[in-house]
Amino acid sequence: MEDLSKKSKLYDSYLSTHLAGWKERPSIASFRERARGFDRLFGEFLPEDPKAKILDAGCGAGHLVWWLHERGYYASAGIDISAELVEMAGSLGLGEHVTKQDIAEHLSSARGYSRIFLRDVLEHLSYGQMFETLDLARRSLVDGGALIIQVPNGESPFFGRIRYGDLTHETAFTNRSLSQAFASTRFKSWKFYPVRPTFRGAKGMLRAPLWAVVESIYRLMLFAEVGRSPKIVTQNLLAVAWA
Repeated sequence: MEDLSKKSKLYDSYLSTHLAGWKERPSIASFRERARGFDRLFGEFLPEDPKAKILDAGCGAGHLVWWLHERGYYASAGIDISAELVEMAGSLGLGEHVTKQDIAEHLSSARGYSRIFLRDVLEHLSYGQMFETLDLARRSLVDGGALIIQVPNGESPFFGRIRYGDLTHETAFTNRSLSQAFASTRFKSWKFYPVRPTFRGAKGMLRAPLWAVVESIYRLMLFAEVGRSPKIVTQNLLAVAWA
């Protein structure tokens, strides 16, 4: 039986025991830096109506919520189970918009969302919890609303860096396994996208062409073994599912 109490303790101290040391400490400066990547990754999936309700479930310190407000989506909010991260969000001015809540508990009664983000969330859940969360998210969306998901991509040669880089992770996904999950929870349609690196500065100018070559090599490696070349080989996989 899963020891939920130990997992809860890891979440409560997530900032100090896991994120500290390998990710930049949350700050307004880091919010601004991350916003550039959010524009590229998620900008095209935002609703036309700036008054639309948006939820970032598992929001951490609130990077995405801050970005949404900067984009004019003031009806957006975030929830997270980590006391440390929610406290950090409050210290950065997001106290009214980020609260400590369990995702399933919140979605069980919440309705009317135009978009729900589940970034780096599903890999933390058991299969039963995953299906419950997806089903609840679909019910919480308006007709035609979208669930936007980011998960470790099992078809990346180095997916294990993310899958096994956190003691609270349970699994990774591929296009096929996520398609199974979406079909089982009655989403109408879905599409997948790579989460490519963001290149900045002089170092980025060197990395960009190198990544293009490496990405092609990854696909060639998988083609050599299984006779097909997957379209997405980035360590993270982005999926958008429509209710």
